Amino acid sequence: GSSPASTAYLFGKDIGRKKGEKYLSSFINQEILPPMSPIDIFERAWCLLPIILLDENNLFNGSINKHLDYLERSWTKNGVGPSREFTIPDLDDTAVVFYLLGKNNKPRDPAVLERFETADGFMCFPGERSGSGSYYAHLLFALSTCESDNRIERMRQKALQFLLKTQNSYGFWDDK
Repeated sequence: GSSPASTAYLFGKDIGRKKGEKYLSSFINQEILPPMSPIDIFERAWCLLPIILLDENNLFNGSINKHLDYLERSWTKNGVGPSREFTIPDLDDTAVVFYLLGKNNKPRDPAVLERFETADGFMCFPGERSGSGSYYAHLLFALSTCESDNRIERMRQKALQFLLKTQNSYGFWDDK
């Protein structure tokens, strides 16, 4: 499972009782109840992001390679989500992993980013009502690893337009 709440619901319906009990007990024993677990892709990607952005890979003597390999093995033709167990890809995690792999000579096909494109911008998840400056910024990181062409430029312009439109008068963004 990825969601303790959903697991508890199914547990109450006597569906997957043995696996559900093991999953929920692991949290109860630690006296925690996260909204989602595990988040193996998210944790690796978001911890590596500042290291790669600041080009500080050399400080880690190759120890980040196993995490990049994990992200590469987790990649699907539709992108990635926060966990291998949460199989719905989202733009935020997809863009961050796309960037990390691209910056480490493991480029992905930018067509995956078009899956999240709408007529006037991008969505992180299907049905999303409003955008987030965070995933638009991560999309720009991802696009920076691609050779420019009309498709990349179209996506880049949409991302930039969103960020310019949503920037507040102090020069910052209010993110959800």
